[in-house]
Amino acid sequence: MRDAQDEFKRKETSLMQPVYKDLDAIITKYAEDHKIDLVLNKNNPGVIHASARMDITAEILKEFDGSHKPKDK
Repeated sequence: MRDAQDEFKRKETSLMQPVYKDLDAIITKYAEDHKIDLVLNKNNPGVIHASARMDITAEILKEFDGSHKPKDK
C-alpha cells in the first residue's frame, strides 16, 4: 500500500511540475505588470512572488554591521 502511495505522489509531482512552473511565470509577469510587490498563497503559507525591492537583506546587514563593531581579540 505504501509503495502505491509513494508511486502516486511521484507521478503527481512529475505531472504537476510543468504546470507549477508555467503558473509561476504567469503570476510573476502579472505581478510585475500590475506593480504588485508580494503575492501569497492563501492555501499554503508561503510567498509565490516577491519583487526584488522587497528584499531588504543588504540594508539590514549594513545597519547590523554599523551597530556591531568587531571586538578586539
